[in-house]
Amino acid sequence: MLRASRRLLRPGGWLAFHTIYPTPGLSKAAYRRAIKVGPRAVSTRRRDHRELLATAGYVSIEIIDLTGQYRRTILDFLEHHKRLADEDRQADLRGSLSALDEGLLMRSLFLGRRAE
Repeated sequence: MLRASRRLLRPGGWLAFHTIYPTPGLSKAAYRRAIKVGPRAVSTRRRDHRELLATAGYVSIEIIDLTGQYRRTILDFLEHHKRLADEDRQADLRGSLSALDEGLLMRSLFLGRRAE
């Protein structure tokens, strides 16, 4: 997908995406826990996202850690689902919050530029 996206960009154009992923360097057990308790959309690739972008031909790669903002968003969602009495969704959100607090998950914005 990254290579196909690069082909669609004009030279010098930027790609930006964000993802939730297990914190790099986790043990196998911690990695499995991160996947289990994290949100359904957690990225499960073991390769580093910077490496994936570079391999796909992107340059000027930037990574912006959004984990703190993501934690605040989860807390807001949790309050909303408490008002709705949506206990299943609350349990999912509590799992994600727990994984963040244990350092198992991160959320980052990835930027890469197509070479000129």
